[in-house]
Order: sequence, then structure tokens, then C-alpha cells
Amino acid sequence: MSTDIIHTTDQPVLKNTNQKSEESKENTALSIRGKIMQTLSKNPIPSSMVSKMLPSILTELNISEQSIIPNFLGTRNVAVFCKDVPLSEIKAIVVVHADKCAFVPLGKRLVTDFQLRGLEKSKGVQIIRGNGQRIKSTIEKTDQNIHLSNDAPKDLNPTDRVVFYEEMSEEGNFIQGSGLDNDCGIAIATNLIQEFQNNEPILFIFSDNEEGPAKNGRFSTGAKELNIALRNAGFDGSKTPVVILDGVDGEKEKADDDGQASIAWELSNGTRGVISQPMAERIQPHIEQSEATWYEGYTSGSDDWTMDFLMQYRIGVRGNGWHNHEATPPWANKHDLVKIHSFLQKFLTTSKE
Repeated sequence: MSTDIIHTTDQPVLKNTNQKSEESKENTALSIRGKIMQTLSKNPIPSSMVSKMLPSILTELNISEQSIIPNFLGTRNVAVFCKDVPLSEIKAIVVVHADKCAFVPLGKRLVTDFQLRGLEKSKGVQIIRGNGQRIKSTIEKTDQNIHLSNDAPKDLNPTDRVVFYEEMSEEGNFIQGSGLDNDCGIAIATNLIQEFQNNEPILFIFSDNEEGPAKNGRFSTGAKELNIALRNAGFDGSKTPVVILDGVDGEKEKADDDGQASIAWELSNGTRGVISQPMAERIQPHIEQSEATWYEGYTSGSDDWTMDFLMQYRIGVRGNGWHNHEATPPWANKHDLVKIHSFLQKFLTTSKE
């Protein structure tokens, strides 16, 4: 029997059903993009601050505080055990990066990289101080220089972070706002944790520092630390399915109303990031039941790059359009969220059987 989350103004309510209906799909969509997405949208988490900021957000979203480990195995990643079992009894692992691209302020000047391509004049940002204080501001572009507006604090330092900030909005079947990569992934994972809590021995990892320039090795460092820590803890990942849940580029103009959920793929970053052993026979039935499709074409790399060294059975799960670090706002289709949620719900509950 499956379990759906029905969103109310107070807290999610569990409702048991034997068959997915259009109404239950819509309820799942409302749950994911209701309180969960709104909470994440208003509280962006920059790289290097996941273990400090995410646990309180998860408890606000009705995740049991006892199941949350803020600094899992000393990796700065946040872990949630859906059931209190030893690592050796974990049925599956879901890795969801929780950090957003962040810029380091040096005074009012920003240390910039490719994420600012496409910025024309100004853009709303949120400054997150090292002590957790959040301040709304803007960044401005003059000639080739990027700097914070005059209303920004004058004492900013490298312990602070600056992230793009635009609250989530909806238009038709589309969601738009800053940081959908990877708010969509966190929202789906949070919804699944609410469903699996106390029932399924599944480990969710909210990784830090996935964002970063790949060329100098600073990319996906949270997953790298996780990989080493699991190995040192004696975890045998040779038969444990690992799901990497992230976004991928998409063209909104080509997106239809029903979404274009890209559920699983084998290679990323032009085959430089091999993230999954062929598990087609195990995956295919769940893809068909969730009305999703295999992704065909290029995808950028994610935490698969570093998890590849330990995990034998990996699959990637992505929704088109979540991944956008440019100055234009990211977008996502609500039907993609439901299809990906449906796929994971079916796949994870049958893992290791």
C-alpha cells in the first residue's frame, strides 16, 4: 500500500491509498511545492553552510530531530536515517546536494566565476553572514566589475556568503525562482522522508559543497568526504543502490505542460562522470509506472563524480530545468516533481529485494 502526503496549512497528513489518482498526484505536487518549497526558497543555504543551517529547516518541515545527524561522520553533510538501523542494514542511499552557488565577498567586491555570465545590470541577492544573519541586497554590474550595492554591510568578510535571491513564484505548471537547483531535490527528498519515517531503512544525505568549479578540484567535495568516511566506517556499498538527485539544464520554450522528467541516465558530463551501472531491468518498470522517461543527451556532472569510487549501483534522477546558475531565474515543471517523486517512491521501497 502506498502512502501519499496531503499538504495542509499546519502539517502534512498521511493518507493511505491503493492506487495513484490524479487527485493524489496533485496533492503530492502541492505538498512538495507548498510549505517545503516556500521554506527553502526563503532560506537559501550557501556552500559550506549546510550542516549549520539545514537541520533547523528540516525540523520545521516535520522531520524528526532524532533522525537528523548534522555533521555525518565528520563530513559536514547532513544525514537523515528514515529508520534507526546500523549502516550495514541500509537498503538504499539518496544523495541530494543542499548547497547553492555562493559568492565570497571581499568588501563589496565579489569573487566571481561562470555563475555571473548573463548578468546584465543588477540582481537580487541574499547575504548570509557567518553568524547566520540574512540580509537582502542586490549585486550590480558596471563595465566588467561585479559589486554589491551601497546598502550592503561594509564589514563583509570571507566568512560571509552571497547567493542569488528571488522568491518562488508559479505560473501555470511552472515554478520559477532562485536556487531550484537543488531546492526541487531537497523538497522531493523531504517529502519521501516524511513518508518513509520509521518504516524504511533508507539513508538520505544532504551534501555540502557540491557546487564549485570542477577544474580546480573544489567541485563536489562534500560527496568526496562522504565517500572516504563511509569506506573508513567499513560500509560495503557494493550492493547498495545509490540515487543522485539533482537538476539538469532544460529549455523552457520546449517544455510541454506535462513536464519532461528525466529519471535515469548512465553517463554524465560527456562520459567523464560515469554514475550508474546498467540496472535497466530493475529500473524500467518503475519508470513506466511513474510516466517518466530515460534521459538522452548531455548532462553536467554532479555528486556522481566522487560517489563513483565506492558505489557499484548508481542511478541519476533529474528534472529538466532545475540546473541554472546563470543570472536568469531557474524554472521547473510541477509534473516533473510528481513523476520523480513517484519513481523514487516505487524504486526505493523495492531496493535490495
